[in-house]
Amino acid sequence: MCGVLDLHSSFQDGERVPELVSIPIAIFDMIMEYTQPNMKLLMDRAEVVSRIFKEYEHWNIKVDDVIVITEGKPSEQGVKFKIPSRRTSFFFGAAHCALTREDANIGGYRSS
Repeated sequence: MCGVLDLHSSFQDGERVPELVSIPIAIFDMIMEYTQPNMKLLMDRAEVVSRIFKEYEHWNIKVDDVIVITEGKPSEQGVKFKIPSRRTSFFFGAAHCALTREDANIGGYRSS
């Protein structure tokens, strides 16, 4: 039996129907390409990773929040730092670096 859905109610044919939920998510993504690739970062990232990890300590970053990406083309390889408390990630590689923030407040600053 096919019933009629009342859009102003949470019931259809006498049974409860889940309400539609709208979750607005904005993602801020900034990519900075280097004027020349830094091939040293492709081969030896240890010093840079250690320094960035040290700088991000105040955001309680953990070792498991650091992802080394070795798959793909050399321009796609690098290291990604996830900062869960800020819903942000930072990637750096030989050709570019990128900052991504999920749930960004477009049109205003959110101090979370």
